[in-house]
Amino acid sequence: MHCALDMKQVIILVLLDLSAAFDTVDHEVLLNSLGIDCGVRDIPLQWIRSYPTGRSEETTINDISSSNVALKYGVPHGSALGPVLFTCYVKPPDNIARKGDLHTYADYKQLYLTFSPLIDPAQPVKKTKTCVDEMRSWMKKNALKMHDEKTEVPIISSQTNRRNINHFRIRESHIIRVRYWSSARPVSHHGKADQL
Repeated sequence: MHCALDMKQVIILVLLDLSAAFDTVDHEVLLNSLGIDCGVRDIPLQWIRSYPTGRSEETTINDISSSNVALKYGVPHGSALGPVLFTCYVKPPDNIARKGDLHTYADYKQLYLTFSPLIDPAQPVKKTKTCVDEMRSWMKKNALKMHDEKTEVPIISSQTNRRNINHFRIRESHIIRVRYWSSARPVSHHGKADQL
């Protein structure tokens, strides 16, 4: 992204928010993704299979416990392997982003698209929205839920390259107000730095 700013490009950044993401990982989808998207096979795949599967949980309230329930979803929190498995689980959205000429930053929850300030921003905005819609569809099929209300869309550009993009429609019923950032510091529509 820094190169794009150095080249005086405009950046649309989409900060996606997921609901209870680690808790909704489907074990079978995870194992398929490890094999297909991450190249894990044979003994390493069998070893990883033993990690999330075969787990159960029970709830205890006032010394009264429920029966054990087998867990078909989720990766353990607080483990070193949990985030790695989750990253493999969500590998397919990287392909969705690349198809739309978008890039993922850090992980699939941050998407960005750069474009020249000389072109009409309607096409890059449309391309970004299409990518977000496809990601939402993939997430829904794979037991993940995107929080539209917490999704943010900052536009990063220099003051002189600021375009008239005032909102970003994530769904018909939900419009996200755009915030403009200069470099890494958010700025309001009035050009003053927002509090981080």
